[in-house]
Amino acid sequence: MGDGMRNIVELVRQHNSDTALNHTAGASTSYSSLHPEPTNNPLYEDHVRSSIDECSLELDHEPTLSKRSLIEEKVPEVSRVRWGSRLMFILSAMGAAVGLGNIWRFPYLVYTHGGGVFLLPYVGALALFGLPLLLLEFSLGQQTQKAAMQALCAVHPRAGGVGFASALGAYFMSIYYSVLISWTWLFLFRSFEDPLPWKGSISDAEAFFYREMLGSCFPASSCTLGTSGKTSLQFGPTMANALNWFMTFVCVSRGAKSIGPASLVLMPMPFAMLGILFLRALALEGAGTGIGFYLTPDFSALADPHLWVNALSQIFFSLSLAVGAMIAYGSYNTQESDVVRSALVVGCCNSACSIFAGFVVFAVIGHLAFEEGKAVADVATGGTGLAFVVFPAALALLPASQVFSVIFFLTLLALGLGSAAALVESFKAVLFEMYPELAQRKYLTSAALCFVGWLIGLCMTTSDGRFFLDIFDHFIAQYVLVPIGLLEVVLVIRYYGVDRMANEILVHTEKAAPGVWAHLVKYVIPPGVGVLLVYNVVDEANSAYGGYVWWGILCGWVMVCCIAASLVYFVFFPAKSSSEAAPGLVNESPPQSPCDPLDGTSASPPVEG
Repeated sequence: MGDGMRNIVELVRQHNSDTALNHTAGASTSYSSLHPEPTNNPLYEDHVRSSIDECSLELDHEPTLSKRSLIEEKVPEVSRVRWGSRLMFILSAMGAAVGLGNIWRFPYLVYTHGGGVFLLPYVGALALFGLPLLLLEFSLGQQTQKAAMQALCAVHPRAGGVGFASALGAYFMSIYYSVLISWTWLFLFRSFEDPLPWKGSISDAEAFFYREMLGSCFPASSCTLGTSGKTSLQFGPTMANALNWFMTFVCVSRGAKSIGPASLVLMPMPFAMLGILFLRALALEGAGTGIGFYLTPDFSALADPHLWVNALSQIFFSLSLAVGAMIAYGSYNTQESDVVRSALVVGCCNSACSIFAGFVVFAVIGHLAFEEGKAVADVATGGTGLAFVVFPAALALLPASQVFSVIFFLTLLALGLGSAAALVESFKAVLFEMYPELAQRKYLTSAALCFVGWLIGLCMTTSDGRFFLDIFDHFIAQYVLVPIGLLEVVLVIRYYGVDRMANEILVHTEKAAPGVWAHLVKYVIPPGVGVLLVYNVVDEANSAYGGYVWWGILCGWVMVCCIAASLVYFVFFPAKSSSEAAPGLVNESPPQSPCDPLDGTSASPPVEG
């Protein structure tokens, strides 16, 4: 047994005798304070001994990790912002996950693919890809006690670029996400009018949204990017987007401390509002037809690869995977937090919200189809604007519709701002890790990020803005989130060890990860995601997405290439930082760069083969 394993055995012996473990580099804490006493549980001690034996065998084959396993070398105990409780962590993570993607993106994908058939690959993607990846990201942040970039550097010293690319992708996502929230602001302002300006048929709601609010062409399908004539900046969406970025600035400048308490109040609101709308929609004539369309699958559509690609991208988008947010949120836990159950609760509640929102949307569409004498598939224009047509139409059917409309759009704002703040916070946290001096100017840094985001988003507040938003959404979801998620998994498999991560979850939390989890991460996610990604690239090369003009598609690829270039850059030039840490996140700690090993020692080069 090597020196590293002797260290592990010594730690366990000291733990069982309840002696203090003195850390080097000035960080002195007791081992028993980091891990709760197992109260002489023989099963737990057997698990620890078994974990040591398994790690011994793995270290014989993986010398790269022999000095960097989190079991062998403890993370220096540093002061971090902590969630006030496990409930606060779960609700905050749900706040980052549950948002406009559940109420806006999910229903239009279901409608685009012909109804209930989309639910089958969606639930499959959740079970096979979403939940395992969510547990991996929570655990990575919790065990390393670092945000995305440093956490991935702990896996491999040159993997920090993946963390930076994920955070940069989160920032680009926040740009078009903010435009979506600005639409919600406009609906909120108009909700005080009596009668509601979109009250009437589904055509009236579409005309209000596309023509009056966005200044775009109507009918919505009558034009596309480059064919709608001269485009112009729209005052309403531009100012609403500026207001939204100001609110985002208020959130991110205060840091993570403000997120948890707000989530305790805001998270139950969307479920309550959706419940009210659902009960009202059920009483509408024709609602059953719409729900039948939603639940009845056309099994022949399962042969369409686009269905599976979109289901996978929706899981990544909705759970905020591969954007660094869930790794950062996990790092605010103590290492003893029950990460397994938290991942299960967050993932299932997020998808339950999406599916429930689908019931509301299609019940209303069924009623509107009955009123207009059309088939459900023909009653509304699909695409990104579907939910912004159907939900206002549903609100107009309620008694005291102005009151319910104000409450509903306030709820959407709360959800959207929480998600947008999480996305910007993810990128800001990485910048603070790379350049700790920025943390001394956190208000200026936050203001600069928000102002640049607003400037880039100006193209989406023009009369053609909805097309740019659709392009951003497509390329981010399918060519940023999915590939980065795949890279995270490959790095953990190759340089960290999935079995080692499972052992660490058991040792720290006394809760075992599901036995199937390691097999899904190692044998299902890499080939499954890889095949779908390759198919999507080949399909994109043969036909332009959405039939958009070449320069519109080029904008999407330029964004993807910028994110990919940042990843490659950090492979060849690992980031460095000073010894200072970001105030409010990590207090003073030993000198360390974002890509130094967790114990502060020099990393050995990776061993090939």
